Amino acid sequence: MKKVLLVMPLSTLKWGSDNAGGVDSVCQQIVQSLELSAPKGFEYEILAIKVGSSQQELNKRIQLNERTHITFIPKKGKVFGLPVPGFVFQNVKLSELACRFQPDVIHSHLPSLPLLPNRKASSVITLHSLGKVGRKSRSWLNNLIFETLLPAFSLRSANRLTYVGEALYEPLSTSMRGKAHKVRNPINDAFFKQNTRSVSDSLRLVTCSLISPNKQVDQIIRLVAQISNTINVELKIIGPVDENYARELNMLAEELGVSEKVAWLGPMNVEQIKQVYADSDVGVFLSREETFGLAPLEKLASGLPVIATEVGILQEEQAYFSAAGVHYTLADGSEKETENVLQFLHNLPVVDTESLKAKFSSRAVVDEYQKLYGELL
Repeated sequence: MKKVLLVMPLSTLKWGSDNAGGVDSVCQQIVQSLELSAPKGFEYEILAIKVGSSQQELNKRIQLNERTHITFIPKKGKVFGLPVPGFVFQNVKLSELACRFQPDVIHSHLPSLPLLPNRKASSVITLHSLGKVGRKSRSWLNNLIFETLLPAFSLRSANRLTYVGEALYEPLSTSMRGKAHKVRNPINDAFFKQNTRSVSDSLRLVTCSLISPNKQVDQIIRLVAQISNTINVELKIIGPVDENYARELNMLAEELGVSEKVAWLGPMNVEQIKQVYADSDVGVFLSREETFGLAPLEKLASGLPVIATEVGILQEEQAYFSAAGVHYTLADGSEKETENVLQFLHNLPVVDTESLKAKFSSRAVVDEYQKLYGELL
């Protein structure tokens, strides 16, 4: 029996009930897949750094099945009774668990873990962010530590790297690229189990994300204003948003005369999002930059055609997604782009969800990782 020690940020074991962002969502899919059916010949131990707002018992080993166990720890704590930085605390906890579990492979979804090589185990690090790519800027010291110093140690000592998108591959040095492999993020299987779609007299647009200026929700509101002159349209916005930014977006909607067409739904769990998608006609995703871009894929999996910018996986596999049901736009507010969107809306395609499922299911991604482990063992 080969042993794999997984390290990841994770919010909950009640799948889809909490969401602390894209990485948490991805890790939930991976652990859920392992809980349902761990690959034969492998035993899994999971060290989960608690994120999100939900309650979860910490420092207790939980059995998911006979070959998969998980332990949640806080993001920071004390070592020998003294408070230490979070990355130090997490590395100490990882070392302690590795000593007990004696893994053959340590696979981390955090670039700060493990910092030093384990002489008895091979290591894999999955990159969801790298340097300033895919990471929100913080203080200069925090940026220096997490964007430069820690990856310099952890990536060099890793036997393999995986990355979810080309934006994370390009910054790698030549030596790092030699041990890097692309493994896509999975779509939550729940989105493929579609709810019964309702009908409406208006065209119902929906967007869903951790709402920030990078997601360009302002451009979505402008698009609604432009096409509302031609068709009866409404927009639902799902996701947490900063109070000041929400005020700014609401003012924009009022200025454009579409405030009554825009509904703010706030953060939602997966089942709630699925129901909103079932009560919608088209997804919209006009982000400026993505390392992968899971949100538009979840809309497609729900059967919604999508209007999107060329970012992340949508840019890397444009021919595939154009055929699958994505209309690409520059989101520049031009008359030509608006007309192209209207033509798309007047002749919406049927989304090929079966093709998406074969390519982006949780099991397909877990199988990709299994192949990688096999190369190291």
